[in-house]
Amino acid sequence: MARLSLYEKIYLHKKVRAAESFLKKKLTEFVTYAPEYQQAHKWLYLPESIIEEKLPFTIEKEEIVEGELFPRPKTIQENVKFSDIIERKIPDRAFGFGPANSKTDSAVKNEKGELLSKNELDKIHSIALWKALMGNTKTVESLKKEILKEAENISKYILEKKLDFEDFIINDDNDRTIITETLVFDIPNWERVKLNPQTLYFKDAGFNTINWTIPVDKIHTYYQLHRILAYVYVNYKYCPLIYLAAEKVLYKYKEKDSGLSNFVFDQTQAVSGRVHKNAEKIKQELSKIGYYDSYEDLIPLDDSLTTSFAIEKIDSVVKLLGRIECRKNRNISKLDVERFLKQFDTTIQLPILHLISNIKVLSPEDELPNAIKTIRENDIGKDKKIGVFPLGDFMNSSSHILKNLKDTLEENNITSFNVNDKIIKNLEYILFVDDNINTGIQCLNIMMKYLGYDKTKIADEKKQKELWMDLQNKKGDVQEGIEVEFSEELKKKKLEFVFIVGHETSKNELTNYLKTYCDLNQSNFNITIIHTLRDNDRILSSGYGGYSENSIFGDIKNNFDKNVTKRDETQKMLNVLREVGTALVKKKNIVTKHKQKPEDNALGYRNRENLVVFTNSIPTMTYTALWCDGKYNNKVWYPLIPRK
Repeated sequence: MARLSLYEKIYLHKKVRAAESFLKKKLTEFVTYAPEYQQAHKWLYLPESIIEEKLPFTIEKEEIVEGELFPRPKTIQENVKFSDIIERKIPDRAFGFGPANSKTDSAVKNEKGELLSKNELDKIHSIALWKALMGNTKTVESLKKEILKEAENISKYILEKKLDFEDFIINDDNDRTIITETLVFDIPNWERVKLNPQTLYFKDAGFNTINWTIPVDKIHTYYQLHRILAYVYVNYKYCPLIYLAAEKVLYKYKEKDSGLSNFVFDQTQAVSGRVHKNAEKIKQELSKIGYYDSYEDLIPLDDSLTTSFAIEKIDSVVKLLGRIECRKNRNISKLDVERFLKQFDTTIQLPILHLISNIKVLSPEDELPNAIKTIRENDIGKDKKIGVFPLGDFMNSSSHILKNLKDTLEENNITSFNVNDKIIKNLEYILFVDDNINTGIQCLNIMMKYLGYDKTKIADEKKQKELWMDLQNKKGDVQEGIEVEFSEELKKKKLEFVFIVGHETSKNELTNYLKTYCDLNQSNFNITIIHTLRDNDRILSSGYGGYSENSIFGDIKNNFDKNVTKRDETQKMLNVLREVGTALVKKKNIVTKHKQKPEDNALGYRNRENLVVFTNSIPTMTYTALWCDGKYNNKVWYPLIPRK
């Protein structure tokens, strides 16, 4: 704990790092304007009190005169460009960046709240940025030039638009010189924090809060993620200007073939309150006149989203949705949440944040075991032979669910098999498992395929267009040819359908579909829905306090109603989400192929207004604006949790 404290209070303190970085910069430059000091021995004659001496100063040097045995002292005058420390402008923090304040990176802890492993650390983009810059003098110098250039652009823009910020900008060559002389990049060398794990190790430290104890071999990880930031230092007068310039330059920075994303960092705690306040004030005015039109990620959030309460809400959403596999090669980040919220009018951004903070994330591996066990013991019986195979092919979400239910199936003596498998002859019951029943149309189409029927079974042409899906060409559903023998055997079996979520009308709809188009006797099949969504559970369109008790959907509605109590805000959210959803869903199959009206599917398919998602999939009955891509008002819509 003493070592941990020393790193925080002394070794990595911001002022110590600023002084070290500035001294390193000065000593490096010293060699260029006093070339004689490129000789190592010359440094030995520099007095320790050099910082207190006025120029010029003298030093004594020994030399051996030719023909003499002993060296003769000689006084010489050196013109070294050091000034009194009182006269110096010590740099202050203008910008800070790293995992601790990154909006671009995903959550820096795993699901259990533990510090990340080395492999997990390597995936964090801001750490990859550090690695790209660490010790790379050429790249850092290039970035410093880009920052100075951007600072000059901002200064010109402020002068042209006659904004009242002339105290912070570059007005002349003197300002430019001061910035150049004091601008310092300090990239943390986190490896020096790393300690030998054999030195000290608390075996059970992982079970205690990090505020109390931490394994020594994890200290460097802790500081990487929570304490160390890289800093850009400059003369205190120009910190707000360099803050804005560095933010823009680093946002665009991409090392060739690095795969790094654009970078956005929160400066609320990274720089002083004065610097942050002045920089954000300038940014607000620049935003109004279009300076950030091509950099929407850098545009300030509405005041309602900058309170500590809202920031905690955004953090909770990132943590909540971090388990969902919806982004390419990464999990959701703060920037994803902010991008989504910025698409709405500022008057409803906070209510929308309340809405998404109430999303319920369900894991099929947690929800299904008890349901399967109950069906096995109470509905079917322990002595019956049961088989299970996916409601769809190997690409379908149901197939992934079954792979993760292997232990549950073995414990309940349920046999997993494939389409056309001969083992079906020995089974009495067939179990179908899926996450979401939705409209029941997909289940109908899959079962028709399994049972050997095609679209001619649906005689009515209008119904055919509404209900039939071309599963042979639909990736993720039934692609393999079904043998006649397999279909005939399936018709003889009793069928059990288990869905995690569904609407209160879904069971009856699917029952009628299976009876009408699959020729199934209702006594030969059963449908179980674990969590039922009722109409009075719909978050926005149903009345306040009208939720159903003992329901996860009712619980969601209840939580939302407690936070958003103004009906006009709720109605405005409803109108906007309906308008967005209608625009997005127009090019989806439910409209183009199945002839459904877009406005009937704007709030999730069938306007279900669902707020439940799964760790491996997003139901289409969830609010359309949350998962659907497309265009709204001629702009590309950025969904919060896009469907794959």
